[in-house]
Amino acid sequence: MKSYLLTFITICLGFFSHAQSRIKMSAGISVAPMLCGAFTGSDITRAAPGFGNKTYTQIADSFGRDESYRISYGFHAWFNYLLNAKWSLQAGIGYADVGFQRIQDNPKFSDKIHPGIGRGIIEDLTDNRKSIAYNYRYQYLQIPVMFNYLIKQTSDYKWIFHATGGVGLNFLLNHKMTANLKYFSIDNNHTFDIDSTGYDGATFTLNMMVGLKAEYRYEKKISLFIQPLFGIYPFSVSQSNMSVRPYFAGINFGITHILNDN
Repeated sequence: MKSYLLTFITICLGFFSHAQSRIKMSAGISVAPMLCGAFTGSDITRAAPGFGNKTYTQIADSFGRDESYRISYGFHAWFNYLLNAKWSLQAGIGYADVGFQRIQDNPKFSDKIHPGIGRGIIEDLTDNRKSIAYNYRYQYLQIPVMFNYLIKQTSDYKWIFHATGGVGLNFLLNHKMTANLKYFSIDNNHTFDIDSTGYDGATFTLNMMVGLKAEYRYEKKISLFIQPLFGIYPFSVSQSNMSVRPYFAGINFGITHILNDN
């Protein structure tokens, strides 16, 4: 009987000692729904071709009234490393789709629409209310590097909470505008993908991020985390005369495999 009791105590102590350890190294994946927008504009005062005598600044100001948010997503693979009692490194590689949306509400017959959509004008004679959502998309291979600062942890190390911040290096994979037609069609199509947008993307850019991170030790080798982030691109991601500085609010939902305990 004593031997069984000693075995049980040993198992319990082993589990307790394991629960009292910090994660030294881990690797995992996450997906992130995002709400995206952008600060757009121009400081070019010369006339823009195809817009009469309007300058790039005037065009940007007039377009800005129709801008709104768009829903997007990202996904990443991560490597985490505990630097010391307070700080940990979180580095990754993945995909991010940011940008903004512009709404052309209730265009009428013969009104101009984006070139590349049919003949570039509304030819529908019906009185139905129409709408076009132009989604400007910058799709990146992203390499984020973040540092997490320990705020609080439970006594059994099951829950750990961090403040987080860092930068992301972004390499352009594709830039396009997707136009979604609502309540009408052109050439029997409701969706058009257009490469020539006037906001052509730069090959390389960076973004900054701040947020929070909560980790839950699900089992011996598995950890779950949730990480709300706000990010902004401080420099224009467009190489045209029209500037675009995207921003986003998103949440990483992730799972990690624990490689080593501290």
